[in-house]
Amino acid sequence: MAFPLVLYNSSVLGAVGCAVSMFCLGVSVQAAIVYFPRRSFGVENSIVDQLIWAQVILVVIWLTSFGFVALLTQLYVTIEAVEKCVRQRTIELSDALSDLRSAQAATEKLSQLKTNFINYVGR
Repeated sequence: MAFPLVLYNSSVLGAVGCAVSMFCLGVSVQAAIVYFPRRSFGVENSIVDQLIWAQVILVVIWLTSFGFVALLTQLYVTIEAVEKCVRQRTIELSDALSDLRSAQAATEKLSQLKTNFINYVGR
């Protein structure tokens, strides 16, 4: 039940969120085991056994969460690289568009001069 909370904190706060969530989860699980020992199949398990299994499960959740953080970090790095390429390409395209507009204006001016010349010569 707490695993989605750990993943959410990992995604929002990164490694710090994962560590804090795991610490809180570990303390609450171990406190629950100590104060509310459970019985399984009619046999009372020792608190030490329950704590060991809880720690094993917490380690699995912890490793999964840090793997998730590593994937998110790689995703953010990739997104930043793509955004940088897009910004660079946008600047290049803006410069090319500016050059094309100035060339179009020059072409229109030359065309007007040619038309004026032909009209003047044709009289």
